[in-house]
Amino acid sequence: MRPFLPALPPLVVLAALVAACGGSSQRAAREELLAADERFAAEVADKGVSVFERYYAEDAVEMPSFQPLIEGKSAILEFYRPYGNNPSFKLTWKPAHAEVSKEGDLGFTYGHYQATTVDEHGTPVTRVGKYVTIWRREYDGGWKVILDGGSPDQREAPPAAPGG
Repeated sequence: MRPFLPALPPLVVLAALVAACGGSSQRAAREELLAADERFAAEVADKGVSVFERYYAEDAVEMPSFQPLIEGKSAILEFYRPYGNNPSFKLTWKPAHAEVSKEGDLGFTYGHYQATTVDEHGTPVTRVGKYVTIWRREYDGGWKVILDGGSPDQREAPPAAPGG
């Protein structure tokens, strides 16, 4: 004897299918955003900060450590220009996680970064930290950075006192 299963109204079945697809599409959007940040990181590691031009939205905001906000893509690119002109500067990062809004139009990634350069004595100096980047899906379906900020894991040590 089969157990009694009531017939579900078609709208209930449709709502369940839409909800299931929404979760699936949100998961796909998270994976897509994480892949975008991984691509961004790989391109910067390979070509340097000049790649920022393609990934930042025109109205983006940068929040550099221990400095004022930088508003607008052109101001952000100008801020990073000296780093791009410094052959010893290397920036890498590894996204750890991504989340996307239910609407699929906003998301964020976070992870860890490493920035390396040489000081005035030619000694390599490396700073590691964590970052968070907020992304917006553009009309063409691609993702652009709209807010980016990082925080070093440690403050740089103050210079040694003269004669000390």
